[in-house]
Amino acid sequence: MENIIEKNKVYNIPNNKVIEKLIRNFLNNKKVNTLSVVHNDDFIQSYVYRNIETCTDRNLKIVSVNEISDLENTIRDSLILSIVKKKYFYEGEVTEMKEVNEFIVITLMTKKESKVVQLPKYLKNLLDGIRVGDIIYIEPSIGIVKRIGRSEKYINEYDLEAKRYISNKKGQVFNSKDTDYTLSLYDLDFYFNRNDFNITSYTREFTNEFVENNNFIIGYTLIIIKDAHLLDECGLNIIKEYSETYESFKFILIGYMSELLIKNGMCVKLNEEMSNIDKLKILSNKANDDDFVNPIKEILNDNNLKTISTMMNISDSASEFIENLKLIK
Repeated sequence: MENIIEKNKVYNIPNNKVIEKLIRNFLNNKKVNTLSVVHNDDFIQSYVYRNIETCTDRNLKIVSVNEISDLENTIRDSLILSIVKKKYFYEGEVTEMKEVNEFIVITLMTKKESKVVQLPKYLKNLLDGIRVGDIIYIEPSIGIVKRIGRSEKYINEYDLEAKRYISNKKGQVFNSKDTDYTLSLYDLDFYFNRNDFNITSYTREFTNEFVENNNFIIGYTLIIIKDAHLLDECGLNIIKEYSETYESFKFILIGYMSELLIKNGMCVKLNEEMSNIDKLKILSNKANDDDFVNPIKEILNDNNLKTISTMMNISDSASEFIENLKLIK
């Protein structure tokens, strides 16, 4: 693909083909992780967003600098991880429960066999309400105990708590299966930080090491940061760190007004001298049709631009549009 990302080059708006090429080239370029789009106009901003959405199948997140309190957590929440792990679990009817030293010993039975499961005592609260005759599911590695129902052997008992009687399973008590897990980097931070939202740098380092040491697949993510001219040095350093650490991360900074100090970053400028007709083309595809445009050339101005674009969008034909225009004349 032709490399059309050139430093400080000015790209005219609107120009669908050029902007789409620019964005696609950036997304496919492994050597450029950060794209700064210099502009001041809201119409250009909405135009760029629309083209970005049509050019990427990446996980897309749009954030505004002045609307987020923690840029790093927002970025980490955007990085999607997936992994296939073996899930080991026990399932069967409880025939006995007792405490032995530091463990709770549960005997589970299926139609095929009986097996003993040991849970640490600190998981005792998960067994509240579970009793002999219940059919349960246990996933010890992540501390899950679920009551599935009451064994149908007890269906003739008058039991208000039973609610659901089911037949016991035929297979083994202990089983395993491959399970796909999808979560964000921030989800792992939150988990390793013992569900405390005040995530520390130590926790992030631990999470990063955990991801490196396991076979996680890191999804491709595009983060668009609006009002990027409000970024302070700390914010720029965070973007620099993540764009250089994770190849899957790409950033587009909207409104960053100076030279990028980020390795593998590129700055482009968009022409902000737009006529009202050009702005109308951003708001409505019908503005490319002379039958729609000619009747409004003399009356189009900054004050009625959005009203006219709305009427243009709701009109099925140019003649209907002309009739609708009479409402604002």
